[in-house]
Amino acid sequence: MLPNIGKHRVTVQGIADLIFEEADGWTLVDFKTDRVADASQLIQCYREQLELYAQMLSKTNGIPICRKVIYSLFLHREIEVE
Repeated sequence: MLPNIGKHRVTVQGIADLIFEEADGWTLVDFKTDRVADASQLIQCYREQLELYAQMLSKTNGIPICRKVIYSLFLHREIEVE
C-alpha cells in the first residue's frame, strides 16, 4: 500500500534493477551493496521500496509481481521479501 499522504501529491522515483518472468509469474530483484550483519537488516530497510516498485509495475505496465528479492552483494545471497 502506498502511504497515506492526505491531499498532498508525492512523486516516487526509482529504477528496478531487474524484473523477469518465470513459469509462476514475475520476479523483481533489487541489488544492494550495504554492509550488513544479516538479511533482516536489508529487509527492514528496503521492504517498502520493493513494495512500491511492485505496485508501480503492476499499475503502469500491468506486470503482476509474484516475488520480490533483494540480492546482497555483501552477503553474496538472495533474500526473499514477503
